[in-house]
Amino acid sequence: MTNQAAQPARPPAGRSRAPMHWATDLILALLTGAGVAVMLVVGVLYAAVEEFGLLAPTTSSAHQWQGIPRTAGMFLWLGFLCAVSTLAAFGFRRMRAPLSTAVHGVACVLLLGLMLLLAGASETAQPQKIEPDPAATEPSRQCRSGGDNSECPGG
Repeated sequence: MTNQAAQPARPPAGRSRAPMHWATDLILALLTGAGVAVMLVVGVLYAAVEEFGLLAPTTSSAHQWQGIPRTAGMFLWLGFLCAVSTLAAFGFRRMRAPLSTAVHGVACVLLLGLMLLLAGASETAQPQKIEPDPAATEPSRQCRSGGDNSECPGG
């Protein structure tokens, strides 16, 4: 005989929740997917106006540094959106919302692809800087006949 009260059987902790209803999942996927798309469009418009000087020429302090491509801000914005989309997909997976998980997983893959495309484009789009030869600091000595130094002025 035991003094413990009988407890009802519980399902395992990982399997206790049912998947989210498909309509709720669909609405959640549409709203959050549209939110990521709007943030992407805002970032592209900002880059077009600010970084590329679409409306007016601008001087940004980041562009004054040597070696920073003009697409660095857009690259960082895409990285931020990719991280947000990845965390959202993970959260939706934990909430058992398969459609929202798939939408954000696909968004993350597309954003990574866009980042790689942008990284390749910024590498090839940077103009090669050809530095001219340093100017001569001494006056030039031209020989009249191309002979020895005695024929050259000054020597």
